[in-house]
Amino acid sequence: MAIYTLTTSLIENIPSTDIELFGSLLGVFTNIESGHKLAIDTNRQLYILYSNAKVDANLRFQYEAWKELLSKMLNRVCEFIPVDIDITDKDQAFLEVASSVNGSKKIIVYSRNTNCPYECNDDNEVEHNGKSISVLDKDEAVSEINEKNSITTYGDNSPIIKGNNNKVKNKLSKP
Repeated sequence: MAIYTLTTSLIENIPSTDIELFGSLLGVFTNIESGHKLAIDTNRQLYILYSNAKVDANLRFQYEAWKELLSKMLNRVCEFIPVDIDITDKDQAFLEVASSVNGSKKIIVYSRNTNCPYECNDDNEVEHNGKSISVLDKDEAVSEINEKNSITTYGDNSPIIKGNNNKVKNKLSKP
């Protein structure tokens, strides 16, 4: 199971033109069957940061719906990390949680090029508490997270459904 730390850098920088990010990335963390969990501190301070995030007005409805679903499923879709954090420095709070995750340490920002709160090395990692944390931008995160759920296509773009060796024909293709 993969565990990721979402940042408010991701949430607050989503433009209204990027509404599909709610389904392709944020929605993954409210899907119990996705195999991915959201890292959050045991005192739920990161959830407070999510609740106070300043989101584009055109995305407010989608974001509020996501937060409500997340709050109802918190115990099932989050990995609670036993660490005390100070949310007065939110960027450090996210690093503190990410560095305390057992296994792969991954933090998601909207972009490493624009408004990124972290100085990454050449491997797109940041050091915190003597531990390396991979910093993924939204596109890398979407690609990595949805990698397992992809549908393979062949030649005529007809998908092969996993677990079924029969090729699904495109209804618009010629016989």
